Amino acid sequence: MGVEFAGRLDKKPSDTTLERWSKKYHWVERREFKLKEDLEILLEKTRKIIRYKKHRIAETFERIINKRIKQLKDGEMVTTLDLKQAWEMLQVEIGKPTSRAELKSEPEQRLLTPEEKEHGKKLHEAVKWYLKQQRKNS
Repeated sequence: MGVEFAGRLDKKPSDTTLERWSKKYHWVERREFKLKEDLEILLEKTRKIIRYKKHRIAETFERIINKRIKQLKDGEMVTTLDLKQAWEMLQVEIGKPTSRAELKSEPEQRLLTPEEKEHGKKLHEAVKWYLKQQRKNS
């Protein structure tokens, strides 16, 4: 590091001088701050690129759909494969699943808790009472 300054100072500064300057001018902290700042700028640019890409994909999807609608209105044949491919392209780009297999869901059935069973019984009784009232009034 001292070699960089040697040309400017006519002699190479000592390590202790460099260490003193580093502390005095907070070189380490300033460098870390600059790296952090550069990283934030890079992340924001990346986010902008991703947003722009998703926007372009959505525009393309809209153009494809509008073209297919026009074809239908003109009496031309439109295959579902064309629409499916456009839809899948959009879904993939916006990070959504394209098939049921990709959905993350709970198992369809599970055992009821005692509290849920009690609520179910009360609901059943309320429905029975309501239907009984309806029969009496008709």
